[in-house]
Amino acid sequence: MHFGLSAEQEDLRGTVRRFLDDVAPVDRSGDHGRRPGVWARMAELGVPGLTIDADLGGTGAGPVELVVVMAELGRVLATEPVLSTLYAAEVLRRCDDPPAAEWLTRIASGSCVATVATASSVAAHGDRLSGEASWVVDGASADLIVVGRHLVRADSPGLSRTRLPALDSTRELATLTFTDVAAVPLAGAAPSQADDLALLALAGEQIGGARECLRMAVEYATTRRAFGRPIGSFQALRHTCATLHLEIEAAWAALLHAAWTASVDGPDLPLLAATTAAAASEVFVRAATENIQVHGGIGFTWEHPAHLYLRRARSSYELFGSPRLHRERAADLLGV
Repeated sequence: MHFGLSAEQEDLRGTVRRFLDDVAPVDRSGDHGRRPGVWARMAELGVPGLTIDADLGGTGAGPVELVVVMAELGRVLATEPVLSTLYAAEVLRRCDDPPAAEWLTRIASGSCVATVATASSVAAHGDRLSGEASWVVDGASADLIVVGRHLVRADSPGLSRTRLPALDSTRELATLTFTDVAAVPLAGAAPSQADDLALLALAGEQIGGARECLRMAVEYATTRRAFGRPIGSFQALRHTCATLHLEIEAAWAALLHAAWTASVDGPDLPLLAATTAAAASEVFVRAATENIQVHGGIGFTWEHPAHLYLRRARSSYELFGSPRLHRERAADLLGV
């Protein structure tokens, strides 16, 4: 059995990597957010419609391709609303409604940014919604919001959106307040499976970020000299980098297994999604922290991107649930 990527998947990774390095590298300006023209270029590449069926204008790729692309986006701390839009697309793909198909076509074309309100206390009264949803990724800029089993247009009367100050300036979060807002009910949705795929997508992003932290640490350790030798030749740093490499690649192997399971509709997906999400969250925080330690004083400066990775790692650690919550879910699934 082959556990690596196929030639086509490697080509996809290379194409996305070259695109990001050319069009959307890490933004060190401090003024993070959606960059003009980048989302349209991503749509031309097929990123927003990655998992959407070809007959709706998408690429029709599967979960493995999803995590491959997300790892590359995590490598450069992409600020574009890919995670939120792909999450919403996964919910819509599991619906059997004409409105869902219409929105999927718009997402694939790049004309719609969508998101999912996960931390929600919104109550439905028929086709009207009232309540509040907190920490909604890209909630202030999305054109479409999925709230439970309902769709809400961003320009709906009664919807108020407030952007939140966040530790991670590369990812937008918002609070959405619904006051008797008109919504379109969804039929045939299977949100739990979409939630699991969102966990895998986030894990891919986290592992991509962790790999970049390790790359920066190793590069610095082999060029920075102290006492007449590269600092990477000291045992403590060698062991740190080697241990990080093992932990990152172990998390990546677990993620690929989970993505493959999702591609064949395996019954173990909920368990694998929970355990992989916990592992990816923890290894990204460790890699980002150790990267700053390896760099020493320069790693604490605003000019160096190391702090951006630590901010992303810390915020994504809690984004769709903490590792503790993921492990509690895994324990429940195992009956222990």
